[in-house]
Amino acid sequence: MSISDTRDAKKYASIAEVAAAQCKQYTDDARNAPQYADEAKASADASAASAEQSSESSQLSFQSATSASNSASAALTSANNAAASAATAGSAAAAAVQGIYDDFASSEAGKGASLVEIESGESVQQQFNKIKVAANTVVIGVGAAPLVTSDDLIAIGSNAAPAIVGARNCIAIGKGAMLSNVVGRHNIAIGLESLRSINGLSTSSVEGSRNIGIGGNSGRFATTANRNIIIGRDAGHNLTTGALNVIIGHGAVMGDGPNTLDPGVIENQTPLTPSFSTIIGMEAGKYYNSGYAVAVGYNTAQNTKSDASLVAVGPLAFRDYQTDVSYWGTTQLIVNLTGTYSQSGGTSIAIACTAHGLTTGFRILLRFTSGANGDTTFNDDNWFQVTVVDANNFTILSPVSATATGNILISKVSTNTTYTGLFGGCVGVGREVGNGVSNYHSTGVGDRVGALGLGVENTGIGYNVFTSSVAGAGCTAVGAYSQTKITGGGNTSAGVLTLNSATSASNNTAVGAQSQRLNITGATNTSVGVNSLRNLTTGTTNTAVGGESLRFNQSAADHNYNNCSGLGYQSYVSGDNQVQLGNSSTTTYVYGTVQNRSDIRDKADWRDPEYSLAFVRGLRAREYRWDMREDYVTVDDEGNVTRNERDGTKKRERFHTGYIAQEVKELCDKLGVDFGGYQDHSINGGCDVLSLGYDEFIPHVQKAVAMAWDKLDDLEARIKKLEGK
Repeated sequence: MSISDTRDAKKYASIAEVAAAQCKQYTDDARNAPQYADEAKASADASAASAEQSSESSQLSFQSATSASNSASAALTSANNAAASAATAGSAAAAAVQGIYDDFASSEAGKGASLVEIESGESVQQQFNKIKVAANTVVIGVGAAPLVTSDDLIAIGSNAAPAIVGARNCIAIGKGAMLSNVVGRHNIAIGLESLRSINGLSTSSVEGSRNIGIGGNSGRFATTANRNIIIGRDAGHNLTTGALNVIIGHGAVMGDGPNTLDPGVIENQTPLTPSFSTIIGMEAGKYYNSGYAVAVGYNTAQNTKSDASLVAVGPLAFRDYQTDVSYWGTTQLIVNLTGTYSQSGGTSIAIACTAHGLTTGFRILLRFTSGANGDTTFNDDNWFQVTVVDANNFTILSPVSATATGNILISKVSTNTTYTGLFGGCVGVGREVGNGVSNYHSTGVGDRVGALGLGVENTGIGYNVFTSSVAGAGCTAVGAYSQTKITGGGNTSAGVLTLNSATSASNNTAVGAQSQRLNITGATNTSVGVNSLRNLTTGTTNTAVGGESLRFNQSAADHNYNNCSGLGYQSYVSGDNQVQLGNSSTTTYVYGTVQNRSDIRDKADWRDPEYSLAFVRGLRAREYRWDMREDYVTVDDEGNVTRNERDGTKKRERFHTGYIAQEVKELCDKLGVDFGGYQDHSINGGCDVLSLGYDEFIPHVQKAVAMAWDKLDDLEARIKKLEGK
């Protein structure tokens, strides 16, 4: 090309520069006067075209004339600058449109204007397809509130509140939020398809109104539900008509609302209607369908369905409560069955599952773990009703026809048998409280109280109470580790480790730290005091009052005596059917006499003793100091017993008068009699202790005195007779 072509390139570059300057002017005008926006955009388009033409000419001149390269390069630079100016102008035009919206919305005219629609420029359209503003109303998004005629509405997001006509004071933010609402009032829905199904009644200001849903799918299936606060992803997902609930937490009161075999369809398979309940925590009250409940904590009351007035506070509290009850009120089984499925073009799906144990009419919670059906349902669990073919095969129905094969997993089975177990009226505060199927009129307070279930009419307070088993009916346990393993009923304990080892033990009362700690199967024992009856394991009908009372026997060994009573600190017995007052340091005082029963109606085979005189004459009275073997035994805090050598260091000061049991036994053997006042406690399993019942000596002494007196009378008579001669 010639030098004239180069001149043309310079000319086009100059034109581009002028166009860019004009574009800038138009842009400035557009910021100050919205009506110039269209003109600015047109100038920007012209500038861009000129820049393109200038660029082409510059390129040609550069190829044709090396000598004109510097001029052509300058022209190309000018053209590029013009193009940049044009782009800036386009952005300015878009900003001008946005400014129109902002200025209008904040102006006095905008505040009182009728509903208007502003067509935005292309760059603004990338953010907002449509923007509508009116008095107290803002609508932004494709398909958002297209029918709105009322004021006091904020709808932001694709298809947000698309059906609203007469509703007022509503806020819908998020795709599909408040999708079905026509006239429901005072609702707030924030999140993907939040309050999707809510809709009020034209005749009511309450039904379907005054709800707050925050979080994707929160309150998704709520229809005429009212005055609920629902916060969290999938929170209140399956709630339909309940009222006055506070539901907070991911999946709280979620129910089963899975993606189904009908592509894109989410179905409410377990509609929930709780009311007057406060449920807070991830998946708390997932299936709750009653009322007046308080459930707070992670997974708290997750499977509880129909316990009205339930109070559950703490992570996992009552989580597994009512897992044995289905949504439909039948007995439910928790299973882990696997198998395969095959769907051959129709709606019937054949399931192969070895020894499935199902019956026609059962409902199963099934997951397609692979294959096309798994993809369609996103591996969600769906409920199906079964028709049994044989022991290893059954069929279910799909809502749509398809061809698919793969694997399945069954986790729950709802049988045809109506549930008849006891449930209801429970209160639990603490981690894993009541976390089992058996809970009826029971209360648990403390970490893991009733971790496998609180049982029937039981009360547990303290750490790890009723932890390892379900307590029998009517138990009360207060104190850490109290009645941890109990299965028997009617037990009452208060104090750390009380009845800690008890399993089938029943009707016991233990008060005081470690009282009856080792009792396993013993029954009807009563103990009051630290370590009272601590080492008893199987004994029955014992009563121990006082610290350490009946902890050991008199040989400082464990015992399982029956029908014994120990009153006082370290009161120990030596065998069955005994009463011990105090320990070796105790002196017993009474104001009145201690009386023995002596009714002839309670005696048999009575006779006059023949050996009383010989017995009394053979007795050897002794004076002695006490040096008790028990005084040489020590027990540490862990219950370890040490028997020290009896070396006289524990010998008492005062002398006492009495008999020696071994000498009395020797006398009785010599006379050939079985004296009831002598007792060897080792006989029949007692301790190696000998004792004397001094009250049984009295009749023999009386008889001996009488016999001696008779002899005196006889002697006096004989003397008088001799003296009279």
